[in-house]
Amino acid sequence: MAKLLWVACSSRSEYGLIRPLLKELAASQECDNNSLGATLILYSDALSTCDGDASRDLSHTSIKIVRLHGSKIRKGESINEHFGRLVHKFSRNEYYECDLLLVAGDRYELFALVQAAFYQQIPLAHLFGGDISNGGTFDDHVRHSMSHLASVHFPVNQTAYNNLISMHQDKSRIFFIGSPVVDELSSWSGLPDKVGKCDVLISFNPMTLESSNVVGHDLRLTLEALELIQSQITLRCLATFPNHEPGAQVIIDTYKDYEGREWFMAVKSLGSPKYLFAIRDAKIVLGNSSSQVLEVPLLGQRSLLIGNRQNGRHKPASVVHLPSVTDAHVMKEIILNMLKTEAPQPCNDYGAAGVSRSIIKLIRQLIALPRKELVRKNSPIALKANLI
Repeated sequence: MAKLLWVACSSRSEYGLIRPLLKELAASQECDNNSLGATLILYSDALSTCDGDASRDLSHTSIKIVRLHGSKIRKGESINEHFGRLVHKFSRNEYYECDLLLVAGDRYELFALVQAAFYQQIPLAHLFGGDISNGGTFDDHVRHSMSHLASVHFPVNQTAYNNLISMHQDKSRIFFIGSPVVDELSSWSGLPDKVGKCDVLISFNPMTLESSNVVGHDLRLTLEALELIQSQITLRCLATFPNHEPGAQVIIDTYKDYEGREWFMAVKSLGSPKYLFAIRDAKIVLGNSSSQVLEVPLLGQRSLLIGNRQNGRHKPASVVHLPSVTDAHVMKEIILNMLKTEAPQPCNDYGAAGVSRSIIKLIRQLIALPRKELVRKNSPIALKANLI
């Protein structure tokens, strides 16, 4: 009887992280008579372009897509009300049918699914566990709670691996291979070179536990600085809307204030992999997104990380961190000076090509273990072979 793997996705950024895994999983299924069945759980009405991306990517594969409707936060609904509603919704669905649930990152929507699955004794595999992001968000609380509930861990850098060890997670259950994003980038050899969508890519998201004015202030001064630059050099600036958590509207409203400027454009979402193409083709990426410490350095692109949203997270050497924006004119000079420097070399902090294949091979071994053995924490597990 085929084993069943469920892969969860609650935001467009998550889909970009797990997309290479899904592609590898689909390819591996064709070679083994579907001994491992797979289903992607999409919180569909909160994902914008992600739904279309998944449908396109998986339409000719055996991976099923389950769309959970009614998952977007409602107007006037608090986070705790939204969270409780999601736990209730997950608890009433047939998620107990899966043999392993794979989740990535630290979104609170995923935490709702993880809690429901944990109490149904479903083994959990956590990708991107051990990362730190203590800049006034829920991230650390949620990510580390998910790690404590998880059966196995796939950290994507050495710092995250060490953090999981310090959290007393069993070493035999931690597999440091790297980030699947590396595989996405390694598959670009046949794609066209620079397409020039923008010169500056902007990505800001709210800080959930702090006033939305903090990010709004940094964003507004950043846009003012970019407008000042236009008198010296024309820079096409492209901004992507934030995810749908509270505080997002302040960012969206700020972007709307700049509508009509010839040099500025904002879009709801670029989708995957177009967001990565935009990073590759820009001259600089700025904002407070986690992509600025992962995808941007991997692509050898200039990254200006603004604010404290990613405090504590592993930052490759090429990342320039600006804790706050105090003056638009100072910000202007920082951006211009970075543009004058030579673009950094792609970093290798997140592993080498083949990450997704190694993870899928390990998942096949893990899911073959007795369910009780896999669920039980603080109990070492032994695999037949090291396939990393």
